[in-house]
Amino acid sequence: MDDVRIPQDARTEVFQRAIFYKRIGIFTPNPINRYSLPDGIHQFYTFGKEGSERTPAIVTTSWNRAHFTGSVLTAYPVKIPEGKGLKYFTGRVFGILRGAEYKTTLREYMAQYAKHLPYAELTLDMRPMREPAELRLFQGSTDKEHFTRTGCAGYWRFDFGKEGNRHWSTRHDKDLSFWGKTLPQEVDPVLEELQNCGPLRTRGHMMDFTWNRREAKLPPLHNENRYGYVIETDNYSLYLVCMPDPSDYDAYCYVYQTDQLQQYLATIREAEQADAQEADVPAPGMSL
Repeated sequence: MDDVRIPQDARTEVFQRAIFYKRIGIFTPNPINRYSLPDGIHQFYTFGKEGSERTPAIVTTSWNRAHFTGSVLTAYPVKIPEGKGLKYFTGRVFGILRGAEYKTTLREYMAQYAKHLPYAELTLDMRPMREPAELRLFQGSTDKEHFTRTGCAGYWRFDFGKEGNRHWSTRHDKDLSFWGKTLPQEVDPVLEELQNCGPLRTRGHMMDFTWNRREAKLPPLHNENRYGYVIETDNYSLYLVCMPDPSDYDAYCYVYQTDQLQQYLATIREAEQADAQEADVPAPGMSL
């Protein structure tokens, strides 16, 4: 049976320090998800048992599941002939530093050996968009009255382009009466974090993000593969709709004034509850 190991998140993995081309790197026996790597961190793969005096192992930039033995991360580029790999023996070119004192995390490694690189980690509190009343925000009318009733100040539309790594976005204002002075101060940092280290970084990052948070999948509408997340600030609620499959656009982020939105959602919940109670009332001549 094949040894199938799921790529791990580099930000939560525990590594061993290693020597790689006379520099300190970090090693793990697990494959690492490339979308979890910060900018500037380079990934290599090892194959075969750790090199002995007679039998060398291989370090390469090309992934191959067969005979895979680990991942090496470094903060500095190393030139390796593509497709050929680099043979090494114990103590030469590459070696793992054993012992508990050499265990480390990516954050600790970068703080000590890669201070020239930024370490970005998604810290936003995001919950799935699953309440029926919330889903109706995107199933009803989209006229000006609808945006006013729901407290929608506007929305952003994101496009990664054909290659999946572009960063095109447009803002569409709706009801400017909800566009308070604090909106840019609250919303801009959220959008910046989503674009720097979240699902709005590239299409690949969005695919990885939504795959690991599949509980947020939305009922099919125009796009079969949609995921919805809610981020709340002090005064605003951001509803992020991600569509990781290539399409006209990749994501929408709607911004609502929270107080007005909650009033609207309360009326929807009351209407749904009344409909449910009416459905439970037996017709004349029928008994429960």
